Amino acid sequence: MSQTERQEEEVAENASNKRKWESNHYGSLSQQNKGHKVPRAHTAWPINKRHMLDLYLYATSANFTIMIRAL
Repeated sequence: MSQTERQEEEVAENASNKRKWESNHYGSLSQQNKGHKVPRAHTAWPINKRHMLDLYLYATSANFTIMIRAL
């Protein structure tokens, strides 16, 4: 085996180790975790509370008006 072949093997081995062990954001070395992605439920947030209040006030005032007219 020639010297260039050995160097190529070392480079390939170092590259695979470097990919396996990378530093995280805190500066310590840790193995990469390849966790599963979990689907998450999304809501329409924030709810338009003013719209809900307007609907409530409209419904209560309409009922009150109907009750007064019935008398």
